[in-house]
Amino acid sequence: MGYVKISDPNIIDIAAWHQVINVVNQHSDSIDAITNNFGGTASGISDWSADTFAHVWDPGSQALVYGRTLMTTSTASNNSGSGATKVYYGTIQYSDTTISSTFQFSAAPIVTATLHSGDGTSITTANDTAVITIYNITSSQFQWRITSSDQKTALSGQIYIMWSAMGPR
Repeated sequence: MGYVKISDPNIIDIAAWHQVINVVNQHSDSIDAITNNFGGTASGISDWSADTFAHVWDPGSQALVYGRTLMTTSTASNNSGSGATKVYYGTIQYSDTTISSTFQFSAAPIVTATLHSGDGTSITTANDTAVITIYNITSSQFQWRITSSDQKTALSGQIYIMWSAMGPR
């Protein structure tokens, strides 16, 4: 990309203005290429319902949304079973109602989640058998279920669900 220097702005030079327009257009094309034109559009991305595919993330046609949800075993109203066989469950919206966010994907995204408890950085010994299952993924939300993997150890305390979703805008 070129650099344009106009020595005297009081002199109207048509050739200099054409040069300015060309440089602005080059910068605009470069910004478009970086931000939203990697060869994909919302209708031209991979088939998200296919059994197998690989795709490069294109910030112009896809979104990456992430968040954290706290589940406390002692106050969780959504649970079934008892003791070590207790199952906790809930729904997570991609939108954040506390900041009036109303984001929604155009199709079901790919969702991943991990669990953290105690200080929010690692699973505590009491909850080292905790397992999360993600299911019923839609364009606006997904559901989760947490249980003990060995069905012998009861979960206790706080468990954070750290999740991310990537899919078509």
